[in-house]
Amino acid sequence: MMEMNQMLKIIVDRDASDLQLTVGKPAVMRHSGILDVVDPDVLTPDDTERLMREITPPSYQQMLQEMGSADFAYAYSGQARFRCALLRTRDNIGIAMHLIRLETGALRTED
Repeated sequence: MMEMNQMLKIIVDRDASDLQLTVGKPAVMRHSGILDVVDPDVLTPDDTERLMREITPPSYQQMLQEMGSADFAYAYSGQARFRCALLRTRDNIGIAMHLIRLETGALRTED
């Protein structure tokens, strides 16, 4: 099973738009509208719990526990940010992450 930052590196390197982690399924990314497997290992409840803890600040872990969901931003290695949505269903955690690539270079203006 990959670590979260290994999966995020694949998402950034392949310019995918989303990472989806669901118990009972392998980790998948959305690239050009197509879902593709990131890691073929089927995720267990312990896997998604561990992956969630790798990226989630304690206050959002508490929110997930109390409210059943949490949304926050995660900065990846100075290359990108991810909009993260956590959802607890039937004692399992689902994670959806949307890539927000950091723009580099000068600001552009419209003519």
